Amino acid sequence: MEKKFMPDVDYINYQPDINKKMRSILIDWLIDVHNKFKLVSKTLFLTVNIIDRFLTIKSISRQKLQLLGISAMLIASKYEEIYAPETRDFVYITDSAYTKEDIFRMENLICETLKYDFSSPSLLNILVYNMKRNQENKSTICLSWYCAEITLLEYYILKYPPSLVAFVIILFVKKILNKYCKIKNYEFSFMLEKNFNDIDNNIENCENLIKANIILSQNEKHKLTASKRKYCAKKYAEISNAKYSIYFA
Repeated sequence: MEKKFMPDVDYINYQPDINKKMRSILIDWLIDVHNKFKLVSKTLFLTVNIIDRFLTIKSISRQKLQLLGISAMLIASKYEEIYAPETRDFVYITDSAYTKEDIFRMENLICETLKYDFSSPSLLNILVYNMKRNQENKSTICLSWYCAEITLLEYYILKYPPSLVAFVIILFVKKILNKYCKIKNYEFSFMLEKNFNDIDNNIENCENLIKANIILSQNEKHKLTASKRKYCAKKYAEISNAKYSIYFA
């Protein structure tokens, strides 16, 4: 089920006009848009999944990358939100760089390309399920969500299925918060065994990737700051204000 909705980790190599940096800049901007529209978290994760799956199949110019992003968010909003933003809201947020007709055409192209199939098992859904099941506290939940959102900007995280990334994030967060993680209480084992033969090596590589992105997000010179700004709010326990690099020494 997971593999069906996983994009090709090499797709960027076949895109003639865009690169990994452009993808990261787009997603960072979409996090700000998502926050401005006060959308549910599921919408953001579905948006990124739609973008990556579309780019696995279709090539796009850099001039239309932002159009792809807002159109993907419009589709995800219709799928996840009770009250989705309207097309005109996305025209406004791009300062009229695109018309309603542009968005309608891109929306239709996305739907046809992905065959209207947007029921992907997201990283966030797996995290939320396991957090509720184990009655985790606010700090654990917020730090897990922060880590998950930071990984959206990392192109190479696409190599790993959502179940493995969720598993690694929980282990990672437990280490930081000095808590022991009873793995048997989390429902990952079957999914991991089904997707990977070398579990330990993939867990280590995935964790190193997440660590690197957390450290990068806290670098004062880093320009992609949407998640850090978002998670410094009190409703997220000001979780992004902590200096996590001290845990990785």
